Amino acid sequence: MLIVVALQFFSCKEDEVPPAIISFSSQISTVSEGVGDAIIRINLSKAAPGDIIVNFTLVGSAQIDNDFKTSGSFTIPNGALEGELSISIIDDAVFEFDPEITNVFGESLEITLSGVSGNGILSDSSGELTHLLIIQENDPIARSITIGLSWDSGDGTPGDVDMDLILFYLDPTNGPIVLVAASSIGTDFEKIALGTPAPDGVYGLAFRYFEGSSNDLTFTSEFEVENGTLPGGGTTASFIGKYTQANVNGDVSQNATVQIVQTFEKKGLNYVAISDITIPDSGSRGSSLLGKVSRK
Repeated sequence: MLIVVALQFFSCKEDEVPPAIISFSSQISTVSEGVGDAIIRINLSKAAPGDIIVNFTLVGSAQIDNDFKTSGSFTIPNGALEGELSISIIDDAVFEFDPEITNVFGESLEITLSGVSGNGILSDSSGELTHLLIIQENDPIARSITIGLSWDSGDGTPGDVDMDLILFYLDPTNGPIVLVAASSIGTDFEKIALGTPAPDGVYGLAFRYFEGSSNDLTFTSEFEVENGTLPGGGTTASFIGKYTQANVNGDVSQNATVQIVQTFEKKGLNYVAISDITIPDSGSRGSSLLGKVSRK
């Protein structure tokens, strides 16, 4: 009797099928608001041993039923070599902006795998269980304001000077957030533009003296509005600043701190305030408004 029981127990153990380990194939992806369904790939360590139901949770600036629809779970069918998590993206006419996303207008959705029903288990690496989906705005962006930076080394030419123009959104909660940087458009100028749907608020500009030998560098920031007006009702304005060798940043590292030396405020289509240029005592950065930007 004892021998029979032991053999039955051993046979049952041999018939058990090891579970498939489940994780995201990537940790971030970007889709257009007009994509329809965003498909996010799921890794399996082996072919699915039976149907596996995977649950997930969502957080982010994108809102369910307004920006997307989903059931909160998906099924990996028996024998599948990978899974698909589908998020139905709603293409609305509302312009969305998430200040925590840089270089892209849109919204974010952080997806976390949270549970499994069936013969599967989640990866024990937490980094493989979360995926950031960025939903990029597809509504047309009409150019609202153009900002140019030009310079003179003191002899009527740009000389050997290299300058950068960097635009920040000064978020009341998160501080300066870089939107765009121009570092190689021209040998004696840089130019950037801000679109009409951009959020109201205060923006900052950094004029970085990246390198050069001029000790009498005169630079000009020029504003030209295509939709709306500047303070006083005009459509153009210019401001002049001067840097010396003390303001050269040198060969800065990635994510260096730069000085925001001029600000302006957007309200609807109009720009209601533009500050004068503030010159730091040293560097093209200082102890006032600071922002992080990388130079490639």
